[in-house]
Formats: sequence, structure tokens, C-alpha cells
Amino acid sequence: MMSESYEEYEKEYNALLSKIRSFLAGNRSQVTLQECERLLAEAKRSAGAMQGLAEVEGNAMKIREASLRLERDIAPLSREIKRAIGQGNREELFYQAPSGNDNQDMQSLIRGTEDLLRDSQALCLETGQIGDGLLNQMTQQREQLHNTRSNIDATREFASQAGTILTRMSRKALKNKSFANWVNDYEHRPKTKGPHFVPTTKKHHDSKSLRIMCDEIENQNLKLDHPDSAIRLSSAVHRFQMPSINSQRKLSFACSFSTTGRHEKTRKLMLNADSSRKNLMEALSATKVSHERVVADSRRYGPLINQILVSCKFQPEMAMLDERLVFDWLSGLERSKDPFKSEAMMYDLVMCIACEGLGKAGVATESSIAGEFAAANREYAAAAGIFEFLADEYLPKWAARGSQVDDSSLPVECSVETAKGLSMLFKANGQQMAVATVLIKPGTPNYSLLAKLCLGIAEQLESFVAWMRDNAFKQMTRLEKDFFTLVTFQIQLQKSLSCYFYARSLWDEKQEYGLAIASLSEATLSIRTRASEAAVGVPDVSKIPSLRALKKDLDDLRAHMALLLETWEKDNSAVYFEAVPRSVPQDKRLQAGISFGKTEKYHVKDPDPVLLSLPEETLQRSDSNLARELQEKLNSGL
Repeated sequence: MMSESYEEYEKEYNALLSKIRSFLAGNRSQVTLQECERLLAEAKRSAGAMQGLAEVEGNAMKIREASLRLERDIAPLSREIKRAIGQGNREELFYQAPSGNDNQDMQSLIRGTEDLLRDSQALCLETGQIGDGLLNQMTQQREQLHNTRSNIDATREFASQAGTILTRMSRKALKNKSFANWVNDYEHRPKTKGPHFVPTTKKHHDSKSLRIMCDEIENQNLKLDHPDSAIRLSSAVHRFQMPSINSQRKLSFACSFSTTGRHEKTRKLMLNADSSRKNLMEALSATKVSHERVVADSRRYGPLINQILVSCKFQPEMAMLDERLVFDWLSGLERSKDPFKSEAMMYDLVMCIACEGLGKAGVATESSIAGEFAAANREYAAAAGIFEFLADEYLPKWAARGSQVDDSSLPVECSVETAKGLSMLFKANGQQMAVATVLIKPGTPNYSLLAKLCLGIAEQLESFVAWMRDNAFKQMTRLEKDFFTLVTFQIQLQKSLSCYFYARSLWDEKQEYGLAIASLSEATLSIRTRASEAAVGVPDVSKIPSLRALKKDLDDLRAHMALLLETWEKDNSAVYFEAVPRSVPQDKRLQAGISFGKTEKYHVKDPDPVLLSLPEETLQRSDSNLARELQEKLNSGL
């Protein structure tokens, strides 16, 4: 998988220009000049990629700087290389290899044989004349080739324009013919008089309606840009359910620490923790869950339970409870809704942080539905950062402290492997939002960049599935049934969109029309409904209740691809006449996608512990009880 930023492309661009200038400053042979041409083409592609990445980031200064590079750097170097190649061809014609004879022997031969000198001079004169003739002939042939190439390019351009004009003329003629037929039918239809017969108004109304209808048909035929269904499908994500606190189990920090938490500050902390936990429980169990409220309540309760946990850690001898604390949670990711119980405060803290992460993902999903894809991208980056924090820091620390709790007795949210997988998933979802952000902007997008971004999404989702299968298979079987079906659908859809955008980039650049048609054909095959799980295509969304809402957009995207493929094939057979390969050659395919891997770093502040203390009489009574228990053990052992 390839992950390249604007700065990396800029570094590669500067390195390429440096090599080109060094070659031009040295010995300009045909080999070095051909290498300069190749390096210049790579530099031009790097500049295009920089401009595309700048458009995704929305940085106006970088966009302007990337566009100026073509005029400021690329064009002058291109002219210099072409001029140098022209001079090099002339110099090579007069090049002669140095003689291998010794200078002294040559001088003695010249002095001794004047006839040989005259023959040599005559031979040189004859060779020079032949060389001049060859040079003139090759110059004429070179000019003829240049002229022929220019004529071919011009003819090709004229043919393309002519094809476009003919297509528009044929569509306009069809519309006018339909309108004329309607007018003719209207003129010859029988006229009846009556209270409802208003000839002028009716005719005007019908003709206006027909023109509107014809204009709509023409606009529909000419509308070959990417449809809105592609935006909605590319941004389709799974909406996870939120975890919940079992309301049947009553829990109170103030009652549990009523003896050791008598200090004013400690008592206030316990009461605040009870109130905040109750608010979080109500937010999670609401009929219509507000993800913004869940995130806010999680952020309020998390620091409080963390402060209680740190206080017990630093004062373990005083952490005596009057009532047991049993934390009872229901998972939001699992298909089963059985509660999971634990007396570990770390369990409650981890589930609180998981609620914040899943709440952030829920906010991102709602933003994407509203069309606010840039905001959704930021929220997914925050969710990925939260679960990355759980997987790398909190959950390993919990396991390192000697916890003997089996993973099957805890929700999947408390698994290191699941947290790592969710971080990978939310990074891919964030990149989906980045693609949608580019697609909704007016004008023609950078299709080449979109093709790499979609391929990068498919690679990230495949990595997520492989990680869960290899490292969290038990947790994977406990997740919602239709979740991985949607992931499989998205993997195949993103691969199809990658081929589709790649085809559009080739076609818009007016090069390799046959390859563009082959790539678009592969995109249409990849988006078909698969006959079996092992076949190529997407799952049958009509048979999956949670995915049935995607069917309308999927049918619309299929119809658009079919219409575009038909139009391109007609244009190619009438104008371009390029051979269409059966499949895209391996060396012409995109070798790797672009993956941003964007996350927002998450951290938990270390709180100050509060005072836990026992009354003096309680300590004395505890010592006497301990002595009595030890005596009883000694007596039983005798």
C-alpha cells in the first residue's frame, strides 16, 4: 500500500528537476537527453498529483503553487531538451572515431608517400560530400516526420470535434423531428367545440410541455458526469449501535465509599460520579440516541471514574467498600444482548471511552447522511484515534496488571484486537468521506487521484478483514451479522469505482481510448450482483434487510456506467478507431492505492488522587478481627 503526502510528492519533484538540470549541464548525449525526457514526464505526473492532493486538502496556496510549476519549470526544460536533441543529431553525423595509429608512424608515412596523402585527401573530400548529402536528406526526412505528426494530431483533434458536433446535431435533429411530428398530429386532429376547448392556450401549453420534455431528454442524454448515486454509495458506512448500562443493577459510589470517602472533596467526587454515570446511562438508553450527548456525557464521566481508580491505586489499604461495586454493561457491537459484569473499575472506564469513540463514529455517520463529508472525515479521525489509544495503551496496561478475566466474559469493545480493528475501519471510513468531499465539488474532479483513493480504501478494508480473521476470530463471530456483508460490498464497490475513475482520467486526457473502455468495462463487471460468494461482484443487497436501501443507488450507478460505456464505444468506432483490449494489461493497472491513515491523537489526563481514610475505631476493630482470624487458623492446624 502506498501512502504519499503533498510534501513527499514535492520532494520527488524537486529531486527529478535536479537530475534533469545536472544532465543538461554536463555532456549532452542522446542517452542523457532521452533520460531527461523520461524524468521530465515523471516530474509532470508528480506536479499533477501535488495539485490533486492540494485540492483534497482545500489549500488554495498549494493549489496555485502546484499549477504554476508546469509553466515555471516544466515548459522551459521541455523546450531546452527538444532543442538539445536537435543539435545532438547534427553533431553525431560528423563524429569520427580517433585513429589508432601512432602519430610518429603517420608522420613518417606522410613524408615518405605523397601519393598516399593525395589519395587520403581525396577520400576525405568524398566522405565529406557524402556526409553532407546524408545530412540534408535526414533533415528533410525529419521535417517530413514532424509535419506528418502535426497533421495527424490536427486531424485527430478535428475528428474529435466533428464527432461531438455530429452527436449534438443528431440529438437536436431527433428532438426537432419529434416536435414537428407532434405539431403535425396536433394540426390534423379533429377539432371539437365546447366549453372546455381553448385552442390557443392548449396548443401553447402542450408545445411548451413537449419542449420541456425534449430538453429533459437531451440533458439526460448529455449528462455523462458521475451521478449523485456514486457519492452516496462511496460514502455508505455501517452505523454501530451504542453500548448501554444495565439499568436493573443499582450502583452508587457514594454508598460504596461512605466510610472511607468522608472527606469533603472525596464525597463531592463520589456524588458527581454517581450523577454523571446516571446521565450517561440515560443518554445510552434513550429511545432515539443522540450521539453528541453520548460523547459529552462520556467526557464528563470518564475523568471522574479515572480519578476514583487512581485514588484506590495509590491508597490500596484504604480502598475498603461498604457495598460491592459491580459494573454491568451491554455491548453495542455484538448481536447478542446479554450483559457482561465485572467488579474492575478499569472495565467501567474502558467502556466509557469506547462509548466516546462509538459516539464520534455515530456523529460522523449523521454528518455524512447530511452531506457534510468534511465534518464526517474529522469525526472518523477522532474515533480512530480513540480506539487506537485503547488498543495501544489502556487495554494492554489492564492486561499487564494481572487481570485474569477471559475475553469471552467481556464485551468485544474491551478486546485489544477488536479496538485495533475498529481503528483501521474508521480510518478507511474517513477516507471514504474524503472521496465524497472531492466528488461534491463543482467542476471536473481529479479522476486519477480519485482512482488511487478508492483503491486505497479497498486495501484498507481488506487489511481490516484480514486482521480480524487472523487475530480476533472469536470476537469477529460475535459481531453483527450484516456488518461484514457491508464491508465486502464496500471493498468490491471501491474497486469498481477505482476502475471507473481511472477510465475517466484516461478518456479526459485524450489518450488510450481503448484502454479507458476496457477499464470501464471491468468497472461494470465488478459492480454486478455476484452469483456466489466466490464469484466476482457485490452481494445481493435486495436479500439483506440492512442493505436494501442501497439498491436504488446501485441500479442508478449501473445504468450510468452502461450508458457511458455505450457512448464511448460509439465514439471510438466512429472517431478514434483504437483497439480495445479484452482486459486491462497488468502493467497498465494501478499498482497501489493512496491511503491517508488520518487519526486525531487521543489522551487521558492523569488526575490527582483524593483522600481515602478509615476512622480510628474501625482500624482497631479490624486489627483485632485479623488477630482473631489468625488465632483460629493456628488452632485449626494443631
